Amino acid sequence: MWIPQDEHLLATILHPQLKHFDKNPSDKSRAMQVLQKEIHKRTTANQSSSSFDSSSTSITMSALTSSSEKKTTEIRKKNLLSLCFDDPRSPTSTVDKFSSWMSSTLTIDDEENDDILGFWSYHNQSFPIISTIVRDIFAIPASNTTVERLFSISKYTITDKRTRLGMEKINKLMFLRKNLNILKAIFDNQTGDKE
Repeated sequence: MWIPQDEHLLATILHPQLKHFDKNPSDKSRAMQVLQKEIHKRTTANQSSSSFDSSSTSITMSALTSSSEKKTTEIRKKNLLSLCFDDPRSPTSTVDKFSSWMSSTLTIDDEENDDILGFWSYHNQSFPIISTIVRDIFAIPASNTTVERLFSISKYTITDKRTRLGMEKINKLMFLRKNLNILKAIFDNQTGDKE
């Protein structure tokens, strides 16, 4: 029996037509938890990086103006105020981002093409954190057919009479076998240009 991994659940819940898990409602709650956890992780990572930037400028500024305590104290006060008031984005909670996505009625207009990356590129401003998750999840290839094909071809390279080949030599031979036509075309173009 195939058990869906977190990546599969995220891919489903991030698809506008599949996010309600009509075909398999038993996985919906787990997918919702995985997405909320991922949103929270990325939100806290963004907040910690912005607070790190402001604190590092405080240290640098105080080191540069160490000649006078008054200037250092003023810079610390300004840094404290900037930490409190200079965040132009209003922080929204993980639950708000998640619930706004789940309650949205957005759909993919052209269902034949099902361009999920185009959909998320268009709606990037509405769901910025979720769209970064989409870019990471949908960048994973759906299958490993290329790797499996190379593995099948390797039986012609590594034979009973060629068992002492080193790993580097096998990698080079497999590269040449996979890219032979491309390399031949490049070589023909280069030699054709010189003649």
